[in-house]
Order: sequence, then structure tokens, then C-alpha cells
Amino acid sequence: QCQACSFSMFLRGALGQRRPPCTRNIRTVTTKSKVVVALSGGVDSSIAAYLLKQQGHEVIGLHMSNWSEQEEKGFCTGQEDLKYVNKVCQHLDIPFQTVSFEKEYWVDVFEPMLNQYQGGNSTPNPDILCNREIKFKALLEKALELGDFLATGHYAQLRRGDEIQLAEAVDEKKDQTYFLMQVTKASLEKTLFPVGHLLKSDVKKIAEEIGLPNATKKESMGICFIGKRKFSDFLSEYIPRTPGNFVEIETGKVIGQHQGLPFYTVGQGANIGGLQQKYYVVRKDVQNNNIIVCEGEHPALYSSSLEIKNMHWISGEPPKELQQNHKLQCRYKIRHPGTPKEGTLFMKQSSKNGESETVLSLEFDKAERGVTTGQMAGIYSMDGICFGGGEIHC
Repeated sequence: QCQACSFSMFLRGALGQRRPPCTRNIRTVTTKSKVVVALSGGVDSSIAAYLLKQQGHEVIGLHMSNWSEQEEKGFCTGQEDLKYVNKVCQHLDIPFQTVSFEKEYWVDVFEPMLNQYQGGNSTPNPDILCNREIKFKALLEKALELGDFLATGHYAQLRRGDEIQLAEAVDEKKDQTYFLMQVTKASLEKTLFPVGHLLKSDVKKIAEEIGLPNATKKESMGICFIGKRKFSDFLSEYIPRTPGNFVEIETGKVIGQHQGLPFYTVGQGANIGGLQQKYYVVRKDVQNNNIIVCEGEHPALYSSSLEIKNMHWISGEPPKELQQNHKLQCRYKIRHPGTPKEGTLFMKQSSKNGESETVLSLEFDKAERGVTTGQMAGIYSMDGICFGGGEIHC
């Protein structure tokens, strides 16, 4: 471990802060290259472009649009983002282009998301799918037509060694490796994360010091195509509401009516009309179109384990310890934001319909609330490397 990182870790430990991943061996490009920066209009990607230019690289901005629908009041957020991109590129004196992936996004991200919701029991994460299919596939291909690398404003790091590894950002609260868990190693080899070694406060400070037009721009949150609408209202435009019953877990009694399984997530408040007590969603009974609920904080809201399907290993294979011992002490994330927790990953072979398949199960050191089928579980080493991730089944 390098001396600078040792001192940083000592200081943070003394202050009671989590020790961040060591930045030794974090990948940087030393030779002057042509780098295409994915500019969203936000401050993070803008500072990524600024830092790369300061390092002497030839920088080209690339702004992508994935969604053309205007919001209810006739205001398209994408147009505002594009205005900021234009202002930032003028300020930094770099050229930029625009590209549309609306068709790709609809086919590869939005329709699969709807299909999962329509199944009734799943709550998918379109942001992870967007990174895999659009940003680090379609957008990367376009970027490599224009330059040598794609850079983004993600809070993540790339560690070099025998192979490229995805490492957590220094800023624990802003770390975005969870959203990158299904990006391929080949894509990461052509990617740069210039702000991954910085705290968000540092990024904002730099933006203010150099007078970026978006230095004080409010950070965008949530799924990009929803805008300011309630998610349930947006989803109902594409999936019909199919009312059913709320069933109390202890008594089996019907205590209200829901608007459709896709509009509820395990662990969330059920909001049952006419009842003063607070009820939460425990699970969905797809066969009978019922939602099982509990009153208050109930043990049924907590899980000790989950299974992982469609696992993507960034390196192309499981860690050697898991292959050899069939279990791995690890850290994991099952939602964002949130810090990684500790658990044990088990790998075994199972036979189904005469064919052998690999089954991954994750046991938590401490029970987790609201574990949700269709969400994603990211698996991490104890020192901050993201091995990859897959779909939660429970």
C-alpha cells in the first residue's frame, strides 16, 4: 500500500470514517490520447472533461439522448441538459457532438423493464441495464469511432494488474460501481473514470473555481425518462392496472384493495385506504393477484439470504477462491445508495431437467430488509473490487 494512501486511511480511521480503497495502481492514461467524454450536462462529467484536458489529452464531448417524450407540462429535460452541455463545451473550449440511441434504449432497456414489471413479482433496475446496453456498448462504440477512450463522470475507479478491475470510488457516498456491475471487461479496458479518486465536494469546488456554467446545477436523481412524475403514474401509461387484494400476513384476512402487482415493491408502505395503521409489502402472490402485507416492522420483512441469477463476472469467471472452495467471504450491495455489507457467497452445482447449472446463494451476516426479486446484487472483494453482479431471486 502506498504511503499517501496509508496516511489517508490512518487519518480517516482516526476520524471514525470508513477507509476508502487504496488508489495505488489506479489506471490513468499517461500517453496523450483522444478521449471522448460522455457529457450529461451535469457537473461530474464536465469536470471529467476539464481534468482530461488539463492532462493534455485531446477531448471531444459526446451527448446522448435516449428518450424523446416530453413531460406533462411540455418541458423536455433533455433539451435543458443539452443547453448545459453546449455552455460547458464553450467554456472548456472543446468540440462536442450529439447522438441518439432512442431506438436502442427502447428495445434493449425499456421493453425488457416493462416485461419484468408485467410479470408481477419483479422490480427491475433499468439504470444497470442502460449502462450495460447503451452507455458502455452503443455509446462506447460511437466514442471509439471518434477517439481512443470513452470517459464518463461516474464515481468509480479502474485498477490495473494482470487484468482490469472495477474498484470503488474514494467517495463512499457517491460510489457508483453498483450501476456498473454488468459492464464487460472489454468495455472497461476502453473506459476512463477521471473523477473516481475525488470527493463530490472536491468536484463541486473545482467547478466553482473554474466558473463552470453548471457548477450550481441541481443534481438529477431517479430514472431518466420519468422526470418529475410519480413512478406509478408513469408506469400505468404502459401497464394496465389490475386490482387485487391486500392480505394481512398474520390473519389471512383481506384488508384492502391494491391497484396492480407491478406498482408495489417489497418493503415499501402499502398505503391502504381507511386504515390508520402502517402496513408494509411482504411479498406478492402472483397466482392469486394478492399482495401480502404486515403491520409495522415485522420479521417477515427481513431475509437472511438470496439467490443470484444471470450472474455477470467482470473478469469472465468467478474469483479463484470461490471456484476452489465453493464459498467466498465478500461484501455486497443490493441497493443504491448504501454501503456494502458483509456476507458469504456460496456456489454449487444443481441439476435441472437433466442439465447441470451453477447456483449462487448469498448469506448475509446481518438480516436485510426488503430484499426484492428483480433488483440486482453486486459482489465485492473485502478491499473494494467489484467482481460483478446478477439478478436477485428470493
